[in-house]
Amino acid sequence: MWNRGWVLLAALWCCWGCSYPERAGDPAEGEEGTDAVVSIAFLHGRYGGYPLLVRDNWLVRGEVISTDRSGNYYKTLAVDDGTGVAEVKLDAQDLFLTYPMGCRVEIVCNGLTVGERGGVMQLGAASADGYETDYIGEEEIGRRVRVVASGEGTVMPAVRTID
Repeated sequence: MWNRGWVLLAALWCCWGCSYPERAGDPAEGEEGTDAVVSIAFLHGRYGGYPLLVRDNWLVRGEVISTDRSGNYYKTLAVDDGTGVAEVKLDAQDLFLTYPMGCRVEIVCNGLTVGERGGVMQLGAASADGYETDYIGEEEIGRRVRVVASGEGTVMPAVRTID
């Protein structure tokens, strides 16, 4: 009986060590003041057709799949976390130098506004100009968007066909 207890204890310890508490349940049900990793789909699900100011300590982690390098995404990063894509609006140029394609970033959402334009979710500052989101100020960018892993050049395009 004593040997079975150690085996059970070891199995429980392994299960606990392999868990992902940041993915468990709705982060709104978590402890006050803790950072919860949420998905882009989770944020998009909270968006109700009007700008949503995030007041919880939520983090979004994803991979940069488009930058301002080619000029198409002016002052914007496209971040994909596997559940969706969000445009992150940043008031700076040459973002590709700090946030290259393929790098993994962490976005601190507390204080940011969730909006939508053309069916694409946006994260940015609150806007006073009638738009749902505005650009995050240059002095705030480093605190809001952090590189957590490099991976330049790892983004692979997906081939799509149009009927």
